[in-house]
Amino acid sequence: CSSVLSLQQLSAKYQTFGVFYQNEKRVAPVTICTYDSFPLLVRKLTEELVDISTLPLVIDESHNFALAGYRIDALRGVNDVLSSVKFSSVLRMTGTYLPTWTGIDGLFETVKVDSIKRVQPVTVVHFQRHATDEKGETSSVGSMADSMLVVASHFLSSGKRVIIHFDNKGKDLDSLIAKLVTAGTPSTNIYTLNSDNKFETLGSQLVATETVPDNCKVLIVTSVFIESLNVSTEFDTLLVEDLHLTKLEQLFNRKRGSAIPHAFVFTNGQGNGYAFDREKEFFHKRSLLSLICEEANRDETLFNVKMTNDDIRIFGRSYSKGVKCVDDKWTIDELGLSQLVYESEELYLANNVIAFKRHAENSGYGWKFAKDIEVVVTEQPTREEKAELNAINDALKDIRDGRYNDTLAFLSTLQEVSHAEYIAK
Repeated sequence: CSSVLSLQQLSAKYQTFGVFYQNEKRVAPVTICTYDSFPLLVRKLTEELVDISTLPLVIDESHNFALAGYRIDALRGVNDVLSSVKFSSVLRMTGTYLPTWTGIDGLFETVKVDSIKRVQPVTVVHFQRHATDEKGETSSVGSMADSMLVVASHFLSSGKRVIIHFDNKGKDLDSLIAKLVTAGTPSTNIYTLNSDNKFETLGSQLVATETVPDNCKVLIVTSVFIESLNVSTEFDTLLVEDLHLTKLEQLFNRKRGSAIPHAFVFTNGQGNGYAFDREKEFFHKRSLLSLICEEANRDETLFNVKMTNDDIRIFGRSYSKGVKCVDDKWTIDELGLSQLVYESEELYLANNVIAFKRHAENSGYGWKFAKDIEVVVTEQPTREEKAELNAINDALKDIRDGRYNDTLAFLSTLQEVSHAEYIAK
């Protein structure tokens, strides 16, 4: 499984399965583990003289090998096992296949299974925020949270239920929650799911029932939700920041049963690019990584073999995941290189809406684009409203500082405040 939450959801459904992760080490004819615990499970079975070559292996959500950059160490561990241990069969599953430029991919045959694609209506939202300074001069500043608030308020004011993908769990999330509260949504109706609170009340309920609490009107999620959980509760709309197309499709598909009626993708991209060439980007990135490795191996004072990827980031910066040290020599890491290509694609499509739509329409995911809209927030909050927002932000900061263990319990204590008129109508 790709994550602990998905493992828990699967083990709750199939209780006879063994579970191998963290402190639970129960092996059965069918055993579930995470990417991280997979090498440990194989080692345990080997030490117990189990013939691995007689066992089939199923790897779920295999698109993560291309996209889950923050999981790269665990994914490398999985690839290392696949390249050195023989199983009776290996099945990698994904509803959104992405190739990687690794030797492991050459070991597999791609089989596409026909499935019914749900048509997903999508609107691209171009967001801007015009601020006026003391001299009366107006400037345009991108503000995704403000524009999300405008669109969300349209649905919330008529009693609709909204999912917001907002990949931040710090002060920006606090600010978005504070604005939702000041705009009239009671804090008790706002739920969040991220890596900090995934094992608390909401995460536990999603694992057990695939539903959210009845009073949930706004569900704000990060990529933890995309990788981990399914939800069958009906939602009326989905608001999402820029994501790789495959991550977006995975997010759409987390809603089981009927599709979410409409999705809004927010962008302030200004480019006019028409297409992204993965192969061209692959060769470009590979040449840059070759130069990094060449320089590192040439000058031992610049790079020594004991350096970690965190150390190498000082020299290679964002390219650090694309290199590794093997036999005291720095060389290109194929998995890291693949992820760098898809990260570039995500950035390019976020900045070039025409290319984003073309790639989406050619992906076979069944997206249907409505006419683009532009959201411009023109008014500033008053001094009193700023004070109100700051007070809520300061209270929410207590969560990050660890003074409250249960996010949901704390949010329920926030006082409801009146609707803020500064939101652009």
